Amino acid sequence: MLENKITFEEIKSKLDIGETLEGCGIETLPYLPIAQKRLICENIVENCIEEIDGMKFADPIKKDIAINISLIRFYTNIDADLDDLCEYGIMDYIINKISKEYWYICDIVEQLIENELNVHNSLVGMLNRKITELIERIPKEDAIKQIVDNLPEMINRCNPESLSFISQAIGWNNGIQPNRQQKRKAAKENKATE
Repeated sequence: MLENKITFEEIKSKLDIGETLEGCGIETLPYLPIAQKRLICENIVENCIEEIDGMKFADPIKKDIAINISLIRFYTNIDADLDDLCEYGIMDYIINKISKEYWYICDIVEQLIENELNVHNSLVGMLNRKITELIERIPKEDAIKQIVDNLPEMINRCNPESLSFISQAIGWNNGIQPNRQQKRKAAKENKATE
């Protein structure tokens, strides 16, 4: 970022007396470090992607505004409203002055948006979010232990008719007899514990 800030009013007053944009005091940086450009691009992407009903979409108008504001903020010494800069052709002047940087940022932003949308909106992305949501709902070990510890007390509080209904609903004592394999397994387990 450049230090000697200039306002739109200062630029406009110079243009009104016949100055060109070259002589209005606008300064631009020809290059920013890659790390800073990365932060700029990530911020632009974050500001232009919206999520609707679990799907992500890129808003092209928000993207254009975010790119232009980033260019003004990080590459120039201008402190002004974007609409004023566009109306007077100052934004086009800035883009022409830093065209390589502008196109680099535009390309990276497009790739980041495409990657974000492809991953988020893919079937794998949706399944991953749903599985994560399901895992978060599964009780943790402490909660399960508390339920198991409280189970006898909960059963004791139930009236006999409720217990009978529950046992019928889940198939306990419904005359279902274990098969031979189950009987043998139970017999082996009993011998092993004796």
